[in-house]
Amino acid sequence: MIDAYAHVGLPRFQSVEDYRATMTLTGVERALLCAFDACPDIAEVHRAVTLDPKAFRGLGLPIGPDRPLTERGIALQIEAGFVGLRLSAEEIAERPWALDALGAAGGLALVVGRDALAA
Repeated sequence: MIDAYAHVGLPRFQSVEDYRATMTLTGVERALLCAFDACPDIAEVHRAVTLDPKAFRGLGLPIGPDRPLTERGIALQIEAGFVGLRLSAEEIAERPWALDALGAAGGLALVVGRDALAA
């Protein structure tokens, strides 16, 4: 079984080790781990991907105070082994250029939204 949308990251979510224990209990063999805007622990997601790249794939976030630093951050996350970014519909509306930066870096977008992505 694959968990296609899981969160790790402290203090809000589980550590990699705690999530791994949950995987064992529930029969999950692989997971797509997402950083979360209210808990942007990208380091913990990266640690999971580094510890077990066969079991974990990671999604980062478009973080940065301005466009150049956000675009650089996107490229660096993909270079570090993330497969893409978790983006809300609101983030895309505010920064549509983030999708261009993600595509240029070879990453995928997991778009999430409260209203079934109506936006």
